[in-house]
Amino acid sequence: MFIGAFVKLHKKHFIYYILILVTILFWSSTFVSTKVLLRDFKPIDLFVYRFILAYLLTIPFYPHFHKPESLKTELLEVALGITGGSLYFLGESYAIMYSTPSNVAIIVATAPLATIFLASRFLKSERITRQIVLGGLIALAGVLMVVYNGIAMPYIQPVSCLLALISVVSWGFYSIILKLIDSRYPTAYITRKTFFWAVVTILPLYFATKAPFEPKLFLKPENAFNLLMLAFFASTMAYAIWGKATLVLGAAKTNNFIYMIPLFTLIESSIILGEPFSIYAVLGAVLILSGVVIAELARSTK
Repeated sequence: MFIGAFVKLHKKHFIYYILILVTILFWSSTFVSTKVLLRDFKPIDLFVYRFILAYLLTIPFYPHFHKPESLKTELLEVALGITGGSLYFLGESYAIMYSTPSNVAIIVATAPLATIFLASRFLKSERITRQIVLGGLIALAGVLMVVYNGIAMPYIQPVSCLLALISVVSWGFYSIILKLIDSRYPTAYITRKTFFWAVVTILPLYFATKAPFEPKLFLKPENAFNLLMLAFFASTMAYAIWGKATLVLGAAKTNNFIYMIPLFTLIESSIILGEPFSIYAVLGAVLILSGVVIAELARSTK
């Protein structure tokens, strides 16, 4: 599918496909970077440091500040910060603590499918078809395969799969809320406010469980590199590239590349962390990606 797409590319769009692949590479590496940083930081601390830095780095893309448009819009933006920020990333980070980055990436790949099912429940524009149900069942089989991988491998706790699924559901609600936002401001500003409310909503828990601040941890080369990767490349830069590419190519084409993330993460985890390729994880990835693609194709042909 992807090879055929590249053959038909118009030359002026080629650069956007390259940028999309670079963005996917950044996003797939976040699971590995998080695993490395969790050696020195707690998930909550890592989240706060990452998103404060990401917020500051996003300002140059839209260096303007505005008063709240309305109470409804502001409350929806708070909900974006929770579902797409604090709840999603905490679930993902804690899942990575107890599992491998590749396993978590595979389960998180079901997020588009969760969005479809939740949207059919809360949005009138979406409805469930037999093909979507089939895709869901295939993806569920993939999740169960990854869960079995966690049971079969002692160093991976199945609870991580549950935490990853919490992130999946949270992202589904984030996607729905994003569609409900009626704002006159650009995506860069909405993204920045999402980062802001993500940090604000986690601060009570952060101060209640805060570990002693140790500046020397930020001076470790691997910590500095991976934090920069998460905050700038995977957050600020990736969102900017993705938004521009979506405007040029359309959401359908760009979203298809998201399904490559777990495959990239499997390779990166093996190379960087030395994690073995598990047959259960690979089969789980194939089933999940197949299920999501089937469901997406059903939605796109309605």
